[in-house]
Amino acid sequence: MHHELKVVQPFFDALIEGTKNFEVRRDDREPAFAVGDSLLLREWIGFWGGPEDSTDEHGLRHDKGYTGRAVLRRITYILRHVDFPEGVPEGWCVLGLKEYLWMISQEFFSSKQKWLT
Repeated sequence: MHHELKVVQPFFDALIEGTKNFEVRRDDREPAFAVGDSLLLREWIGFWGGPEDSTDEHGLRHDKGYTGRAVLRRITYILRHVDFPEGVPEGWCVLGLKEYLWMISQEFFSSKQKWLT
C-alpha cells in the first residue's frame, strides 16, 4: 500500500538529513498503515489549521502548498496505542521509517507511480 503525506519544516529537512527516521501520525487511515507500506512524504509550506501563508527565514512570504520536494520511505515498524498506552495517545501511531529512495521530484514520482504499487 502507498500513502502520501504532508510534512512541514523543520521536520522535512530532518528526514532528508537522516536525523529523523520516524513519523508520528494520526492512526486513522483506511486501509491502516502497515509494515512494508511506502510513504511519499511531501514538503508542505504552512501548518495544519494555521494561517494561509507563512514566511521563510528571510521574511519572504510563501503561499500555503507543496514545494515540489519529496522523499520516499518504507514503514519498518509501527508503535500504536494498544502496544504502548502510556506513551502513544489513542488514535495516534509512531511509524519507524527506512530510506526507500533518497529525494525525488514530484514529476519523477508521477512517472513512476505504477512501479511503486
